[in-house]
Amino acid sequence: MKTFSCGKSDDGLEFNLGGMLTLENAVAIRGVLSEELKRAGEIVLSLDPASEADVSFFQILCAAHRTALRENRQLVIKNILQAPLASCIDAAGFRREKGCSHDRDGSCLWTGGKSDQDDNVR
Repeated sequence: MKTFSCGKSDDGLEFNLGGMLTLENAVAIRGVLSEELKRAGEIVLSLDPASEADVSFFQILCAAHRTALRENRQLVIKNILQAPLASCIDAAGFRREKGCSHDRDGSCLWTGGKSDQDDNVR
């Protein structure tokens, strides 16, 4: 199995994820994100822009975003709109003009969210 990497910043406030963000690692990635969302009111996820990702990873991010919204938590994602991840998002058909029905606060990951100027999405 190809691996993915995850870890926390020294201050414990930022969670780093990279490597093979694909179906073969989906269960592990989902587990890590679920645990972090249970633990903290805000999770900051910094993605390695050189990561390889597929549609399963984007589906996991959507589910994590919906969970955060439902539980009044914050999910901040850094670097999601940078190449090559941005081209993966486009190829998978995830880029949107308007968020889904769960996106009550304009924070959809695929529209650029509230802070698209700096490629961080809330």
